[in-house]
Amino acid sequence: MVRVTAGLTNKNSSYFGVTRNLQQIGASLTTTADREVVSYTLEGLPNTFDIGLKYLADVSTKQVFKPWEVLDLLPRLKYELAGIPPQVRVLDLLNKAAYRTGLGNTLFCPKRLVGKHNSETLQHYVNSLFTTNRSAVAGVGVDHGELVAFAQTLDLESGAGPSTSGQYYGGEYQKGEIL
Repeated sequence: MVRVTAGLTNKNSSYFGVTRNLQQIGASLTTTADREVVSYTLEGLPNTFDIGLKYLADVSTKQVFKPWEVLDLLPRLKYELAGIPPQVRVLDLLNKAAYRTGLGNTLFCPKRLVGKHNSETLQHYVNSLFTTNRSAVAGVGVDHGELVAFAQTLDLESGAGPSTSGQYYGGEYQKGEIL
């Protein structure tokens, strides 16, 4: 759900403002997620990259999660969940069988939780996990000094966040239908 809500209204800009301003400078912002990483990627032109970095910082560290915007994304979430290929589901179930908790948690929102996410839950998740010790800033074709200056301006909680460990159990997991 955090990936789906990326780019919505934040403390400094509306959803429309983020989209319009990034389009005006010829930049694109994408968000990907897996078991261990939520990645925000900004691609843009060198002469307007500093403007794009402002919106990247806002989208990645200043989320607001307005209740009506979260609700408006339910059709998109349902659509994306319906389009998960069986091969991806099998790998997700493989992790569930091997680890049960932690790394065994599914990457995808269970159907029973669709529509149950609220602003407070999402905000708590981001505040507790998006911390300085769990974050990295990387750049390709960007001046190192500019990248360091950008990283120092990010508004992240300090600390390591909650500790999680993945214990391997092995075993099997049976699911009737994965299509």
